[in-house]
Formats: sequence, structure tokens, C-alpha cells
Amino acid sequence: MKKALLGIALLNLLFACSKKDKVETVPELPPEKIVVARITEGNDSLVMKYDNEGRVVRFADWTGNTADSFEVAYLGGSRYISEFKFFAFSEKRIDRKFVYDGIVLTGVNYYNLGSNGEPVITDKDSLVYKDGRLTEYHEISGGVRSSVYKLTWQYNDVSKAEYFLVNGNTEIPVSVNTYTYNDMPGYQHMFKGDFLLRYERHNFSHLSVHAVIKDEQKAAGSGVLIYSTVYTPSYDQQGLPKDVVIVKDDKQSNETMTTTLKLEYITLP
Repeated sequence: MKKALLGIALLNLLFACSKKDKVETVPELPPEKIVVARITEGNDSLVMKYDNEGRVVRFADWTGNTADSFEVAYLGGSRYISEFKFFAFSEKRIDRKFVYDGIVLTGVNYYNLGSNGEPVITDKDSLVYKDGRLTEYHEISGGVRSSVYKLTWQYNDVSKAEYFLVNGNTEIPVSVNTYTYNDMPGYQHMFKGDFLLRYERHNFSHLSVHAVIKDEQKAAGSGVLIYSTVYTPSYDQQGLPKDVVIVKDDKQSNETMTTTLKLEYITLP
């Protein structure tokens, strides 16, 4: 099952910052005992349950009155997520497994039910790094590489994500997303183990230190604007992300949509 959380056009950081990075102020992250209990956008929500270490161990992704529920497992006692299990009716089955080289995520295997009802790998993701940072995210469907995202970094933030379809060995440019950030931490840092990116995928701004405030997608080559999304985050007195007003200007449909992402917190014992 591959799906995007809450329908947002949005991968704790996966790797350390390079010593060559520009010296800049790194946002102070909130106390580890304060965690997000629920993220809501309109009629949709993501509800989390945590263990005593502050790791997400179960979550439910609600769309209206229906929910997909998952269980999260970790590598030993670490913060590195090893797999998601999906609750289907009265049983649970493997949804995806995460492949590591040491502590670096290098692949994701996605499972669906085979002809005999057993879980089989149907899709894969392969991750490529340079200088300790994610630079390519390859998608493999039915054993064939079908698409790839290529990332550009500016200091500690992902500034650009280029999307290509793949035909044989030919990469066909499709679109380019560019990201702009403020100097505050994004709400993705409220979760251990890159939880949001492990589930959402493709929201590469979640790899960044700062909170995204603008995402523009243009057609590759022509540079025609496909959409522009502006994010306006607000913070509470503790500096915790409270909500994000999202305004998407879709040039293809000539529609402007406004939604609000709201975060609710709990304090772990």
C-alpha cells in the first residue's frame, strides 16, 4: 500500500549536517516528552499512539469516517523504524519493510497479497546518498525502475526536487519542485525516526531543518507553473508548531484551495 498522508503535497533528520554547511542557527527542538497526538486537516486526521520512549507504535489515518490502522516496529531498542503492519479486518499483515545499511535507510519494500493470500513484495524504493545526504529516490514497480526524484540541498534544507519518469535507461524530466523555508523548526521534528517521511513519502521538505513556507511545482523544460502552495505556520508560547494554513493555487484547474493543518499535543509520563 502506497499512500500520502492527508492528501498534502508535502522524508528527526536522517543524517548529520555536513561540516561544509553554512554556519547558521539551528532551531531548538521541543522536549522529547511532548509529542503530537493528532494531526487534523479538514475531515481527515492522523492519530498516534506512543511508547515510553516517545516512538510512534500505532497510528490511524482517518479519511472522514474510515481509517487505515498501522502498527510500527523498530530495530531493536533504536529509533529506526523497521516495518509497518497494516490492520485489515480481523488480522494484520506486513505493509512495508525498511532496509538499512548500518543506520542509513537504503530501501523500502512494499507488500501486497499474492494469489494465495500471502504477502509478497510488489514495489520497492531505492535511496542513493552523496556526502551523507539523500540525493536520489528511485521507485521500482514490478521489478522495473519507473521513476526517480533527484534532490538539491542548500545548506541544511532541501531546496529542489526534480521528478523523472524512467523508460528503460532513459530518464524523462517531468517536473521540478522548489522549496522556501523560514528559520523555525518544521512539525516533522516532533516525531522520532523520520516517521512522517516513512509513511508519507515524496515530501522531501521533511528532511530539512526548517519549516517549509512555499512549494512551487513547474513543468520541466518549459518552466510553466503547475501549482504554488504557501504554508503559514504558527507557534504556541513554547515554540511548538500549532497549525499551518495551506493555500494552494492550482494553475491547471484554475482553483485556489485553503486548508488548515492543526496539531494536538500530549505530554508523555
